[in-house]
Amino acid sequence: MSAPDRIRTDELAVGARVIHGKDWTRFTVDSVTPAKLDWRFQGRQSDGSYSSESGMDVVGHDANGERVQYLAAQSHLWWIDAATEEPAAAVTEPSTSHLPPSSLPPVVTDLLAAIGEALDVPLPSTEVHDERAASRLLDRRATYVRHYLESLRSHPDVSLHRDAADLRRYIAETPPAYTTWETQKQESQQAAAVESPVAVTG
Repeated sequence: MSAPDRIRTDELAVGARVIHGKDWTRFTVDSVTPAKLDWRFQGRQSDGSYSSESGMDVVGHDANGERVQYLAAQSHLWWIDAATEEPAAAVTEPSTSHLPPSSLPPVVTDLLAAIGEALDVPLPSTEVHDERAASRLLDRRATYVRHYLESLRSHPDVSLHRDAADLRRYIAETPPAYTTWETQKQESQQAAAVESPVAVTG
């Protein structure tokens, strides 16, 4: 009988070679211990019901010897790497310094686009109070994005689709509350048109 293609977190053993299902990182398990922080996950049982379960710290190393660490639920399923032994020579991975955006998964580019939208606040008018309001809005959104990314790093099992949607929902809830430069320009043009004398021919 063939071995299962996936394995639970609480069944992982030191030396196991697995693949993370979110970012597809291949690594060898070095340790599996209860999480230091009391993170709780909703775990799905065999009968389809859900129960709260504690998290586990999974630490390992990839083919380049780089440390890999994840916080995962006990019932989280990992893909078993078909290569059960350490390769004699690591396969050279493509350099991320030359990774074109087109090669990224759509869910990643969508999240990056949402982050860009959050930080792209409209240019304020030349009024001092509008410039200050725009600066406060940018600071507020930048702080939110920073906390968002920190949370994403600490919880690798969350859905990136949900992250992008939540970020865009926050953008909609924090619209600019000041006069933009574009609005000021349009108002100035309209005022100039009204004040300009109209030549009358007869």
